[in-house]
Amino acid sequence: MNYVTKRRYRSEDFAQRFDADFILMTGELAALIQSLVEGLGGEAQR
Repeated sequence: MNYVTKRRYRSEDFAQRFDADFILMTGELAALIQSLVEGLGGEAQR
């Protein structure tokens, strides 16, 4: 494997890792927001 090929694989690995981390982060944020809303007494009634 030459330098260019290795570099391409590293950038693909980075992109895949970023996607996976982003998916995990959005799941954690959804749970955090739900807990925060519940902790503050729930959603306001309109």
